[in-house]
Amino acid sequence: MIISITTYPTNHIDALREFYQKNHEKKEVKTSTYYILYKILDNMYDKTITMLKKFTKDVSDIEEQLFSSPELEKTSLSELMIKKRNIIALKHMFIPHQDILYELQRTLPK
Repeated sequence: MIISITTYPTNHIDALREFYQKNHEKKEVKTSTYYILYKILDNMYDKTITMLKKFTKDVSDIEEQLFSSPELEKTSLSELMIKKRNIIALKHMFIPHQDILYELQRTLPK
């Protein structure tokens, strides 16, 4: 059984849960709690990296729009600052997890 708490539904955790439920009887699938935790964190990390790439592209687009316009638009500037804040927040959320992921990866049997 996998128990998780998320603010929003996530397909990544649902897919992992279904995979382990289907393959629970097979012994060729790693099912240690450490490995499952690692897979959950790894999937969420990958999802966050994808979001960061999208935010970065959005920031570039907004900056280009701002600098190509003769007048400074408050809404675009506000949107830019919100996106940049989100990028910083996401980066800082995962910095502490890097050590945990590394430690889990190092201690899991190959």
